[in-house]
Amino acid sequence: MKTECTRQILVPFGVNAMRLELAYYMAWYNEHRPHQSLDGLTPLEVHRGQPTRTPPRWETRPRWPTEDESHRAGRLHLAVQFLDGRRHLPVVELKRAA
Repeated sequence: MKTECTRQILVPFGVNAMRLELAYYMAWYNEHRPHQSLDGLTPLEVHRGQPTRTPPRWETRPRWPTEDESHRAGRLHLAVQFLDGRRHLPVVELKRAA
C-alpha cells in the first residue's frame, strides 16, 4: 500500500479527505488492478467466481498477417483511464480496435 498509494499521492491533512483517498485506493485495488497471484484477475472477479480470462495471443513471428490481412487479424488498442481522475490509479484495458 505504501508504494502504490501513500507514496504516490499528496497525503491530505484532513481525516475525512484521507479516508476518501484510501477508499478510492481500495476500490481500485479490488476492482481494477489485476493480481499476478490471481492469474491476472482482480479480487472482485475471484470473489464473484467469474471465469478465468484467456489472455490475447501476441503473434510476433514472421507469418504475422500483412496489412492486407489486418482486418482478419484485428488490431488492439490500449485504453488508459484513471479512477475518478486520480493519476496514480490507472484503469487499463486492452480492446480490439475498430
